Amino acid sequence: MRINSLIIRNFRNLKDTKLKPGPHLNLFLGGNAQGKTSLLESIYFATSLRSFRTSFVEDLITFAKSESQVECKFENGEDQENEVKIRFGKQERKLVFNGKAVSKNKYWGNLQAVIFSPESLSAIKDGPQSRRKLVDEAAAMVFKEAHPVQSQYEKLIKQKNACLRQIKNGEISLHSGREIVESLNVLLVSVATEMLFLRLKLIEKLSGPMTEILEKILNEQITLKIENISCGKSWKKIDLDSIGQRIEKEIKDPTNRVTEEALGRAVEGPHRHEIFFTFNGEDARYFCSQGQQRALILAFKISQIVYHKQALGTFPILLLDDVLSEFDADKRKFLMDFLSENEAQTFLTTTEYEHLLKKASVFHLDAGELTKNAEREDHGS
Repeated sequence: MRINSLIIRNFRNLKDTKLKPGPHLNLFLGGNAQGKTSLLESIYFATSLRSFRTSFVEDLITFAKSESQVECKFENGEDQENEVKIRFGKQERKLVFNGKAVSKNKYWGNLQAVIFSPESLSAIKDGPQSRRKLVDEAAAMVFKEAHPVQSQYEKLIKQKNACLRQIKNGEISLHSGREIVESLNVLLVSVATEMLFLRLKLIEKLSGPMTEILEKILNEQITLKIENISCGKSWKKIDLDSIGQRIEKEIKDPTNRVTEEALGRAVEGPHRHEIFFTFNGEDARYFCSQGQQRALILAFKISQIVYHKQALGTFPILLLDDVLSEFDADKRKFLMDFLSENEAQTFLTTTEYEHLLKKASVFHLDAGELTKNAEREDHGS
């Protein structure tokens, strides 16, 4: 995958911008609060129609402006160049892909990006939602059925929670509410089974390569496990029948009904599962140093990128938002060596030149305005 051009209007603190990136490494230099992260955010938005910083699209619109626009021309491994135009305001969004208005789900998967950010590097020590998001987003990028299944599951959970809140608040009779919840549970079991199957499949595919990469980063032999936990038990079997039987038992457990009605929300399902990374038999949240936790995420992301190439025949776009400062010298060198040895188009932000970088298209950002330097062959001299 490769972005050929990007046009940005009224996006965050960026001035109206036209970008023609290089095919490999693109380096964006600038001080703090100059628009570097906003630029990567606009690229990520062109790939996924969402931000990696906020859940509210209106936050992306420049202050005092009514709408924002992102246009992107890109190649995704097929013969022709593609073009996506996204215009969005506080109340509406228009998406045009190759000249035709399409839905978000129709566009999904045509352009994909993996984001490295200080926030993503903290996923190990953060709450369970961060680790579920880490794994499910990776699954959605390599398994074409994962994104629609995840979206469907999210809608069903919202419907179930809305009904449970109505029961809790006395807005619906207990009998009618329970009938609705039971019918939703039937659908949830089916969708949750497929969603969890793909999550576990992704974990299985990445666990081995991730261990090998982590050993290279840390220069030591380690034992690594990624476990999906629910009701206090790990998921060992990943065939659909076994998953379906256990999911049905957990979601339809009659002892949950009283709890759900009292809380006004669903208490079982993949959206509530815990994902643990165990390092040499210990929970990485508590027994790994901050450096080891960051190495774990670095290994996860790199194994995700490598598997993406194996599964789909093309690298995703790589976005690195000021993460070099988060790594020590050995981890920076490992990451830079990986980038130099692979063909992925990469966008990297930093406050200063990195001596490990070789041959990059260099851009400067100052007060939201982008300017381009001549391509540098070597930043080490």
